[in-house]
Amino acid sequence: MLLHAVLPGLLWPKDSLREATRDLRTPALATLLGRDRIDRQPAMPLEHWLCRAFGIAAEEPPCGALRLSGDGLDAGSHSWICVDPVHLRFARGTLIIGSPGELDLSQDEAGRLVAALNEHLADLGEFLAPRPDRWYLRLRHAPRIATHPLSSVIGRPVEPFLPQGAEAREWRRIINEAQVLLHNHPLNMAREEAGKPAANSLWPWGAGTLPAS
Repeated sequence: MLLHAVLPGLLWPKDSLREATRDLRTPALATLLGRDRIDRQPAMPLEHWLCRAFGIAAEEPPCGALRLSGDGLDAGSHSWICVDPVHLRFARGTLIIGSPGELDLSQDEAGRLVAALNEHLADLGEFLAPRPDRWYLRLRHAPRIATHPLSSVIGRPVEPFLPQGAEAREWRRIINEAQVLLHNHPLNMAREEAGKPAANSLWPWGAGTLPAS
Protein backbone atom coordinates (compact mmCIF):
# COMPACT_ATOMS: atom_id res chain seq x y z
CA MET A 1 0.00 0.00 0.00
CA LEU A 2 1.25 3.48 -0.92
CA LEU A 3 0.77 5.98 1.90
CA HIS A 4 1.04 9.74 1.49
CA ALA A 5 1.69 11.60 4.75
CA VAL A 6 1.12 15.32 4.16
CA LEU A 7 2.89 17.49 6.73
CA PRO A 8 2.49 21.18 5.88
CA GLY A 9 5.20 23.38 7.35
CA LEU A 10 7.54 20.51 8.22
CA LEU A 11 10.53 22.26 6.63
CA TRP A 12 11.18 25.42 8.63
CA PRO A 13 13.27 28.40 7.46
CA LYS A 14 16.95 27.85 8.19
CA ASP A 15 17.26 30.92 10.40
CA SER A 16 14.73 29.54 12.90
CA LEU A 17 15.16 25.80 12.38
CA ARG A 18 17.68 25.20 15.15
CA GLU A 19 15.59 26.94 17.82
CA ALA A 20 12.32 25.36 16.69
CA THR A 21 13.72 21.82 16.80
CA ARG A 22 15.88 22.11 19.92
CA ASP A 23 15.47 18.94 22.05
CA LEU A 24 12.61 17.83 19.78
CA ARG A 25 12.00 14.08 19.88
CA THR A 26 9.78 12.56 17.17
CA PRO A 27 10.39 8.79 17.14
CA ALA A 28 7.25 7.91 15.17
CA LEU A 29 7.95 10.53 12.51
CA ALA A 30 11.60 9.49 12.35
CA THR A 31 10.51 5.88 11.75
CA LEU A 32 8.16 6.88 8.93
CA LEU A 33 10.72 9.11 7.25
CA GLY A 34 13.38 6.44 7.64
CA ARG A 35 11.32 4.07 5.52
CA ASP A 36 10.53 6.72 2.93
CA ARG A 37 12.05 7.59 -0.43
CA ILE A 38 13.24 11.12 -1.13
CA ASP A 39 11.75 12.60 -4.28
CA ARG A 40 12.45 16.33 -4.54
CA GLN A 41 9.95 18.40 -6.49
CA PRO A 42 9.34 22.13 -6.94
CA ALA A 43 7.53 23.73 -4.03
CA MET A 44 3.76 24.08 -4.40
CA PRO A 45 0.81 25.02 -2.16
CA LEU A 46 -0.83 22.19 -0.25
CA GLU A 47 -4.10 22.64 -2.17
CA HIS A 48 -2.30 22.20 -5.50
CA TRP A 49 -0.53 19.07 -4.26
CA LEU A 50 -3.82 17.56 -3.10
CA CYS A 51 -5.42 18.21 -6.48
CA ARG A 52 -2.51 16.59 -8.32
CA ALA A 53 -2.54 13.61 -5.95
CA PHE A 54 -6.16 12.98 -6.97
CA GLY A 55 -5.57 13.41 -10.69
CA ILE A 56 -6.44 17.10 -11.17
CA ALA A 57 -3.51 18.55 -13.07
CA ALA A 58 -4.94 21.95 -14.03
CA GLU A 59 -2.52 24.87 -13.87
CA GLU A 60 -5.19 26.71 -11.85
CA PRO A 61 -6.78 23.94 -9.73
CA PRO A 62 -10.54 24.50 -9.30
CA CYS A 63 -10.37 24.76 -5.51
CA GLY A 64 -13.39 27.07 -5.39
CA ALA A 65 -15.76 24.51 -6.89
CA LEU A 66 -14.19 21.68 -4.88
CA ARG A 67 -14.35 23.49 -1.53
CA LEU A 68 -17.89 24.69 -2.24
CA SER A 69 -18.92 21.05 -2.68
CA GLY A 70 -17.20 20.25 0.60
CA ASP A 71 -19.28 22.97 2.23
CA GLY A 72 -22.42 21.15 1.10
CA LEU A 73 -23.46 23.26 -1.90
CA ASP A 74 -23.98 22.16 -5.50
CA ALA A 75 -21.29 23.63 -7.76
CA GLY A 76 -23.10 22.42 -10.89
CA SER A 77 -21.39 23.37 -14.14
CA HIS A 78 -20.67 26.96 -13.08
CA SER A 79 -17.24 28.49 -12.72
CA TRP A 80 -16.45 29.33 -9.08
CA ILE A 81 -13.69 31.15 -7.27
CA CYS A 82 -12.92 31.50 -3.56
CA VAL A 83 -13.13 35.15 -2.47
CA ASP A 84 -12.27 34.81 1.20
CA PRO A 85 -12.53 37.82 3.52
CA VAL A 86 -9.22 39.04 4.92
CA HIS A 87 -7.87 41.87 7.01
CA LEU A 88 -5.04 43.80 5.38
CA ARG A 89 -2.74 45.65 7.77
CA PHE A 90 0.37 47.75 7.37
CA ALA A 91 3.66 46.39 8.70
CA ARG A 92 6.97 48.12 7.97
CA GLY A 93 5.41 50.14 5.18
CA THR A 94 3.80 47.25 3.30
CA LEU A 95 0.36 45.63 3.30
CA ILE A 96 0.27 42.20 4.97
CA ILE A 97 -2.44 39.57 4.43
CA GLY A 98 -4.25 38.39 7.53
CA SER A 99 -6.14 35.15 8.13
CA PRO A 100 -9.95 34.93 7.83
CA GLY A 101 -9.91 33.25 11.24
CA GLU A 102 -8.58 36.35 12.99
CA LEU A 103 -11.65 38.28 11.82
CA ASP A 104 -13.97 36.01 13.81
CA LEU A 105 -16.94 37.13 11.70
CA SER A 106 -20.39 35.95 12.63
CA GLN A 107 -22.65 34.42 9.99
CA ASP A 108 -24.86 37.51 10.17
CA GLU A 109 -21.89 39.83 9.62
CA ALA A 110 -20.71 37.78 6.65
CA GLY A 111 -24.22 37.86 5.19
CA ARG A 112 -24.43 41.65 5.43
CA LEU A 113 -21.06 42.16 3.75
CA VAL A 114 -21.83 39.68 0.99
CA ALA A 115 -25.19 41.36 0.38
CA ALA A 116 -23.35 44.65 -0.20
CA LEU A 117 -20.96 42.97 -2.62
CA ASN A 118 -23.87 41.47 -4.54
CA GLU A 119 -25.54 44.86 -4.74
CA HIS A 120 -22.53 46.76 -6.05
CA LEU A 121 -20.61 44.08 -7.99
CA ALA A 122 -23.50 42.12 -9.48
CA ASP A 123 -21.95 42.21 -12.96
CA LEU A 124 -19.32 39.72 -11.78
CA GLY A 125 -21.77 37.05 -10.68
CA GLU A 126 -23.18 36.00 -7.28
CA PHE A 127 -21.32 36.12 -3.97
CA LEU A 128 -22.10 33.43 -1.38
CA ALA A 129 -21.00 32.99 2.23
CA PRO A 130 -22.03 29.51 3.45
CA ARG A 131 -19.48 29.99 6.25
CA PRO A 132 -18.33 33.27 7.82
CA ASP A 133 -14.70 32.72 6.80
CA ARG A 134 -15.25 31.01 3.43
CA TRP A 135 -16.81 33.08 0.67
CA TYR A 136 -17.38 32.23 -2.98
CA LEU A 137 -18.21 33.97 -6.23
CA ARG A 138 -20.23 32.19 -8.91
CA LEU A 139 -18.72 33.72 -12.00
CA ARG A 140 -20.51 34.73 -15.15
CA HIS A 141 -17.34 34.04 -17.12
CA ALA A 142 -14.34 31.83 -16.37
CA PRO A 143 -11.41 34.15 -15.54
CA ARG A 144 -8.03 33.92 -17.25
CA ILE A 145 -5.88 34.36 -14.16
CA ALA A 146 -3.40 32.44 -12.03
CA THR A 147 -3.82 32.80 -8.27
CA HIS A 148 -2.25 31.78 -4.96
CA PRO A 149 -4.21 29.90 -2.28
CA LEU A 150 -4.88 32.01 0.79
CA SER A 151 -3.18 29.44 3.04
CA SER A 152 0.16 30.06 1.33
CA VAL A 153 0.12 33.87 1.58
CA ILE A 154 -1.15 34.58 5.11
CA GLY A 155 1.28 36.88 6.89
CA ARG A 156 3.03 37.84 3.67
CA PRO A 157 3.03 41.05 1.57
CA VAL A 158 0.09 41.45 -0.79
CA GLU A 159 1.73 42.73 -3.96
CA PRO A 160 3.79 39.67 -5.10
CA PHE A 161 0.79 37.35 -4.81
CA LEU A 162 -1.97 39.27 -6.56
CA PRO A 163 -3.61 37.55 -9.58
CA GLN A 164 -1.46 37.11 -12.67
CA GLY A 165 -2.38 36.31 -16.26
CA ALA A 166 -4.32 37.82 -19.15
CA GLU A 167 -7.01 39.34 -16.91
CA ALA A 168 -4.78 40.27 -13.98
CA ARG A 169 -5.36 44.02 -14.36
CA GLU A 170 -9.12 43.55 -14.36
CA TRP A 171 -9.01 41.41 -11.22
CA ARG A 172 -6.79 43.87 -9.42
CA ARG A 173 -9.42 46.52 -10.22
CA ILE A 174 -12.11 44.23 -8.81
CA ILE A 175 -10.12 43.75 -5.61
CA ASN A 176 -9.68 47.51 -5.28
CA GLU A 177 -13.41 48.12 -5.75
CA ALA A 178 -14.21 45.49 -3.13
CA GLN A 179 -11.73 47.08 -0.72
CA VAL A 180 -13.35 50.51 -1.05
CA LEU A 181 -16.82 49.01 -0.58
CA LEU A 182 -15.81 46.96 2.47
CA HIS A 183 -13.79 49.78 4.04
CA ASN A 184 -16.80 52.12 3.90
CA HIS A 185 -19.35 49.57 5.06
CA PRO A 186 -20.99 50.56 8.39
CA LEU A 187 -20.35 47.10 9.81
CA ASN A 188 -16.60 47.41 9.33
CA MET A 189 -16.63 50.92 10.73
CA ALA A 190 -18.39 49.61 13.84
CA ARG A 191 -15.88 46.77 14.14
CA GLU A 192 -12.95 49.19 14.01
CA GLU A 193 -14.55 51.40 16.65
CA ALA A 194 -14.91 48.31 18.84
CA GLY A 195 -11.21 47.48 18.35
CA LYS A 196 -11.90 44.52 16.06
CA PRO A 197 -10.13 43.93 12.70
CA ALA A 198 -12.15 44.93 9.67
CA ALA A 199 -12.86 42.57 6.78
CA ASN A 200 -11.36 45.13 4.42
CA SER A 201 -10.44 43.01 1.40
CA LEU A 202 -11.12 39.82 -0.51
CA TRP A 203 -8.61 37.18 -1.55
CA PRO A 204 -9.58 35.53 -4.87
CA TRP A 205 -8.09 32.10 -5.61
CA GLY A 206 -8.86 28.67 -7.08
CA ALA A 207 -11.05 29.56 -10.09
CA GLY A 208 -12.60 26.84 -12.23
CA THR A 209 -15.39 24.34 -12.68
CA LEU A 210 -15.95 21.10 -10.80
CA PRO A 211 -13.91 18.22 -12.29
CA ALA A 212 -15.72 15.30 -13.88
CA SER A 213 -14.49 12.97 -11.12
